[in-house]
Amino acid sequence: MKAKGIILFDIDHVLINIEMLRPFLKNVNEEKWQDQDLPFKDSVYEGAIEIIKRLQEDFELGIFSECGNLPYQNRKLSESGLRHFFNPNFIFITRSKERDARLVRDRLAGKYKKVVFIDDRLDQLKALKQVMPKLITIRVLSPKYINQKSDHKPDFQISKLSEIFNALEKIGV
Repeated sequence: MKAKGIILFDIDHVLINIEMLRPFLKNVNEEKWQDQDLPFKDSVYEGAIEIIKRLQEDFELGIFSECGNLPYQNRKLSESGLRHFFNPNFIFITRSKERDARLVRDRLAGKYKKVVFIDDRLDQLKALKQVMPKLITIRVLSPKYINQKSDHKPDFQISKLSEIFNALEKIGV
């Protein structure tokens, strides 16, 4: 069956509860994060794997994540057990979503009728929407960015990932 489209996920605050990892990193310099023994599997939000498996039935899945420490973000995706759910051709881990939004657009060009991006940060959703006007943006309301201000209004907001199916239905995807 041909995919209905592609869904790109941010990692932190969408798939992985980064706040759960912070106590382990409290006294460690960021350059050394990738060297720490961390409970990445335990930091995946409850139900996220089941949701991803259901979405895989109808959609191609990818990652578009921003992180200052690229080896750490890649390790987090692998050791959490999440990496294998996502098409390796559409895993974009970058230092700047705003800078690399065009790269993502060009890699997806003409491949999918519907492109959905799920993130907790309005500025990140806006960056992609500016270069991909037909992009469908879904914001997950995370405690860290819940009060973030922006002139970008996402197509849909959800308070947790399990609400994605309802959001996709209401958006018509």
